[in-house]
Amino acid sequence: MILIFNKLLKSKKAGVPLVNEIILLLQKIIPAPVWFLLFLLLVTLIGSFLVPAILNFFGYECLYGDTGTLDLYQVPMDKIIQKSVSVDFRSMLGLAEFQLPDDPFPNGDKRFLRINPECFDSVNNGSEIVTGYDGTCVDCPVISNFFKTKIVLYSKFGAGHQVCIGDGFYQQTLSSAYDTSVQNYCYKCAPPNPYYYNHTNCLSNTSCYFTITNESLVSQVSGDFYKNVYLSRIKALGGVKRTQDSSEVVNIQCKEFNKPELYLFSIEIFNATLWLYLSVGYVLVMFAHWWYSLTLK
Repeated sequence: MILIFNKLLKSKKAGVPLVNEIILLLQKIIPAPVWFLLFLLLVTLIGSFLVPAILNFFGYECLYGDTGTLDLYQVPMDKIIQKSVSVDFRSMLGLAEFQLPDDPFPNGDKRFLRINPECFDSVNNGSEIVTGYDGTCVDCPVISNFFKTKIVLYSKFGAGHQVCIGDGFYQQTLSSAYDTSVQNYCYKCAPPNPYYYNHTNCLSNTSCYFTITNESLVSQVSGDFYKNVYLSRIKALGGVKRTQDSSEVVNIQCKEFNKPELYLFSIEIFNATLWLYLSVGYVLVMFAHWWYSLTLK
């Protein structure tokens, strides 16, 4: 094998001809069944990761809507970059997704959602140390370090400390969408829909809860609550529901959560099982052709 490789390197042919020789060599070395398996693996990778990632990048999302059905949403083009940074590439950037804290609902009461203890901060207002819910991710009134003369936007990221002293709702700004450290913190600490920060329900860092905006929304807080959070943040970026139309030649449909797929009418294009059947069918047709060519001679 080494001798063959050295021979190729010493070849006077350059560029594409050399690549062709390598490909032809691989075709001779690697058995046809292995090529077949590699092809199916490639189709699976494209269908499972590449296509959904590309469609996500262009604003398409498959989310469970208000009725519990798997719906196709699209974010407007002018919010694509903000969506990609704040939602799509979180795992790629090493950012945490929203997770429920331990024992999230006091005595199972879903009107209240426990705030993670790491979402607290302390400030020195000149006369005492005040500890409370950090005001980085909400629009609440704040108390800041005494040497700060104006409200600062980011408390834990180099701009001074601040804690909420009043009610507040989650706020998402375009500038913070590009700050991955703030995004990571807010995904864990911002009040998720349909909750908000109610200062009267925050007695200490061990007994502090977000409050539901309307008690009629308690039914939305289910085991798939994180999916509702994802949906609310897509809607906050202007995402709208799109029709999944299988009558179009090439269309986008939803099969799994957060995985939009390309379809040819109602057929999933990059479906490994489909390509397996097509490949087996092709082999059977070729075998039949070879068999009849022998018997008819």
